[in-house]
Amino acid sequence: PRGWQLSRRVREDHGQPLFGLSINHYDPRHRNLFATTGANRVSIYELESDGGVTVRQVYSDANDAENFFTCAWSIECGTGDCVLAAAGQLGVVRVINCLHHSVTRTLVGHGNSINDLRFHPYKPALLLSASKDESIRLWDVEACVCVALFTGDQGHRGEVLSIDFHLDGERFVSAGMDNAVKVWTLKQCAGAISKAETFDPWASSEPQRKDRAGGKGQTHAKGRAQEMGHSQETPKKPPVPSSTSSFPGRVAIDRRRVPESGMQAVGKFRSAIVQIPVFSTTRIHRNYVDCVRWCGDLLLTKSTHNKVAMWKPSPSKASGQDAALVLGEFKHTSSDIWFLRFSLDVNHSFMALGNKVGHIFLWDLSKIGSGKETAKLHHSQCTATIRQTAVTWDSRTILAVSDDASVWRWDAVR
Repeated sequence: PRGWQLSRRVREDHGQPLFGLSINHYDPRHRNLFATTGANRVSIYELESDGGVTVRQVYSDANDAENFFTCAWSIECGTGDCVLAAAGQLGVVRVINCLHHSVTRTLVGHGNSINDLRFHPYKPALLLSASKDESIRLWDVEACVCVALFTGDQGHRGEVLSIDFHLDGERFVSAGMDNAVKVWTLKQCAGAISKAETFDPWASSEPQRKDRAGGKGQTHAKGRAQEMGHSQETPKKPPVPSSTSSFPGRVAIDRRRVPESGMQAVGKFRSAIVQIPVFSTTRIHRNYVDCVRWCGDLLLTKSTHNKVAMWKPSPSKASGQDAALVLGEFKHTSSDIWFLRFSLDVNHSFMALGNKVGHIFLWDLSKIGSGKETAKLHHSQCTATIRQTAVTWDSRTILAVSDDASVWRWDAVR
């Protein structure tokens, strides 16, 4: 695109910073949907063809102490329903079924707040969560179990701030407050992943649920999802669906209504423990690494010193197992605070990043040598910190969320 124009600004009425932003790239039917997180709210919007932005659903957590930091889209394996996972201050993952307007799963396990969520690129039940408790957890959202924990002696030694799956689905990268970037493989927990695919949460946890709920067997997932003033309570236990033909490897049970993960009987599912990453380095940044993304087999990482680095792991006997080859740096200004996150378009051709004075920088990723932005988006009314950006599937729209509870829509102009 030759230029960009501001098409719409929406301000959420809670007035609190918006930390999370995610466009639904997972479901081709709903690529015009995106979600924001801020305070104890998750808001779902639709991008209109005329440049507008329309609120479609709002989920408000029952606990006012919640402050959602992140969200991620996926689909139900058996039904194809559109789902959204959100997490934040309380360290609990809420999974919202957007069709049924209800929280259908609550994933409990982290010992502190959750900073980032990422679904597997082609296994929609697998969800990664990165936490302040210095661990990463891999969940099977359908079975409502923690498949694996990535933590231990060679894990992170500070908050884990950012995670991202490689498109091959076999590995992921993490970054955190210990200045470290680590690459992990799912091969070390392949057995647990397979076991979770045939795990029946009703068989293992129904006694605990009835006991905890006074014999009524009700779920404890709190909160409400609203659309046009409508709310729907979770039923006790629905009938088993007739088929899960879309994902034939999974056990055929109704996974839209499953118990909280924290209510399962101890020992019914044994989570794998992965302590050793396949690569780890602290050579790229000297401060917190608050955003990391794969760009093909290369990595893009950002810290608090006004630059994004593009590099690749290059371990060797001569240079060390933590060696890395830096290919280029993308410099920017007024970004010397943490929890500012960049985004890439689906083709990995350009990157968008906001700063603390409301500007958005764009870089052409094919021009690594210059490091200078190819465009800068700004508006007189946009002066608050831009926490996160997102790019639509067709690369024609850039979204941004800011500390003044605003959502900004920029559209390409040719």
